[in-house]
Amino acid sequence: MIVLKTKHGSATIDSYGGQVLSYVPEGGTDLLWTTSEAHLQAAKAGGKAPRGGIPVCWPWFGPHPEDKAAPVHGLARIAQWGVVNAIGDEAILAFATDGSNPFFPFRAAAELTVRLTDTALEVTLTSTNTGTAPFRLTGGLHTYLRVGDVGRVEILGLEHATSNKGDHVAGPVTIEGEVDRIYSPVTAPLRVVDHALGRVIHVANAGCTEAVVWNPGADKPDMPEGSYREMLCVEPANARDAPTLQPGERHTLSTRLWAITVGG
Repeated sequence: MIVLKTKHGSATIDSYGGQVLSYVPEGGTDLLWTTSEAHLQAAKAGGKAPRGGIPVCWPWFGPHPEDKAAPVHGLARIAQWGVVNAIGDEAILAFATDGSNPFFPFRAAAELTVRLTDTALEVTLTSTNTGTAPFRLTGGLHTYLRVGDVGRVEILGLEHATSNKGDHVAGPVTIEGEVDRIYSPVTAPLRVVDHALGRVIHVANAGCTEAVVWNPGADKPDMPEGSYREMLCVEPANARDAPTLQPGERHTLSTRLWAITVGG
């Protein structure tokens, strides 16, 4: 585990998966939801991705486009990342593929930078095609936000976007039961109004035009009982509108999170 701590807050990062697990602003509470320690360790022992925090979906998003036997959301979130640097307010981790994996027969490198600023958590994923053949890069930063009650949350900033299910957003998005939507185009910052905890979480993404909103609507086996009501994924993604990287080309995807306390 890597712990970043400044006078403005702290963050915890697991080198397994390059996964941010916690972000606590000074004087505040965690902006991220993570499953229990027992579930966390069981997932890692089984070679699976722990649920919570900010899993890195790379180099594909969701199911593999061609092979159902491939791990969902890519290779990076179930791999050990190398720690390049971890000093003060910043950590840099790295992961690479050498072209030998049958699910992704390309050479590519991913660098994850996690930084604490005076007011926010910044997570930046930079991908580089280090091989000689182009490839399509889908992916995301699968952010699990901690909320007081998912049924009392409003998401602002998706107005005028359309989801992959065909619904057009005209106002605040609320959660009723299971939800799994990819909204586009989304380029402005989003606001997650958490009425139960009395705060607004701001989500500013870059390097994409899509935002994913997900909640399972019920507990998963790797979640404590009832905890699905305490989390909501609002994340940057390149799922449908994804870049093709030519040899030597780079792409950067990022998210910036901060919270403001409000009344009621």
